[in-house]
Amino acid sequence: MADEEKITAEKTSEERKAHLAKLAKQGMGDKFAGEIPEEKPEEEPQEEPEAAPEQEPEEEPEEEQKAEEEPDEEPQEEPEGDDVVETFDQLADRLGWEDETLKNLKLKRKINGQESEVTVSELLETNQTLEAAREELEQAKTKAADIQAEAQKQQQAANEQLGVAARLIEDERKALQRKKDGVDWEKLKVDDPTSYAVKRAEFEDAEKALDGRLAAAREDYQKSQQEMSEANKKKFDEYVGVQQEALYKAMPEWKDDSVAKKEGAEITNYLLKHPSGFNENEIKNAFDHRFWVFAKKAYEFDKMKAEGPAKKKKIAAVPKTMKPGAAKSTDQLKSKKLKTAQALHAQKHSPRSALELLKAKRAAKG
Repeated sequence: MADEEKITAEKTSEERKAHLAKLAKQGMGDKFAGEIPEEKPEEEPQEEPEAAPEQEPEEEPEEEQKAEEEPDEEPQEEPEGDDVVETFDQLADRLGWEDETLKNLKLKRKINGQESEVTVSELLETNQTLEAAREELEQAKTKAADIQAEAQKQQQAANEQLGVAARLIEDERKALQRKKDGVDWEKLKVDDPTSYAVKRAEFEDAEKALDGRLAAAREDYQKSQQEMSEANKKKFDEYVGVQQEALYKAMPEWKDDSVAKKEGAEITNYLLKHPSGFNENEIKNAFDHRFWVFAKKAYEFDKMKAEGPAKKKKIAAVPKTMKPGAAKSTDQLKSKKLKTAQALHAQKHSPRSALELLKAKRAAKG
């Protein structure tokens, strides 16, 4: 404070001196030999720069702030055990619906490029029909394979029989040749021409006999082959005949060849394009009449659904979420859940099933 007053006093004294010098110069004119101190321009007080306003820290977005504050959520675990819904019954129980309500729900599907609607129950019926057809086809294939296996067994037995006979004859032929090679034919011809001629004839007769036996064995083999072939063909023809009669009885319209060819071609084309995966060779060798009965039933059902809507069945309305006031319906649902929990616990005897049973009992009492 004292320093500031001193500076102010010095400044005032200099200003006075300068003022007096100016007056003297004005009075004396050129005779004034003094100096007039220059007045220093007063420095304008510099304005202090305004302090920058304090910036409030930017608020982080709520989402980022929450993300920093809150720990990462643990990934949700996949449902296990009793929480997994794998069957219609479990789904119906979980929703509190009747099975029939679910089965009357409609699905869209496309066959041969044509889209149609079909209920779950109708889809199940088609699937069961085709599965029955496939089962019959498998049985027919098994029967045909049994017939073929029997024929192959007979063929193998005949081959073995011919092989045994041929080996025996070949052994005898080799023994005869060794005996023949042991004779000095040149010496015998000179010493005893008669014995030479006799022995020569004996060996020739023995060789002819072996050739005859081998030819007879081969003839027997061919004969047995023909007999087996005819027997197998007869057995197969009888089987096909029985199936043909059964087919005409089940589908009398197929007695007309034109109808049988037309519908047979349509069914074949349907089966080849169906997702069930039938192939042409399977269909060609399907002689069991039950296969064609089931296949036709499935084909006609799908054709009917594709060409136009079938008679609509009255579908029960999906039950709405029950309010607390609906005491009767709620009690029924609780009772059903209790029975389900009891059945699961009786099957699994696990801590989880015991807990679910306890919850169901408490809910039923409440």
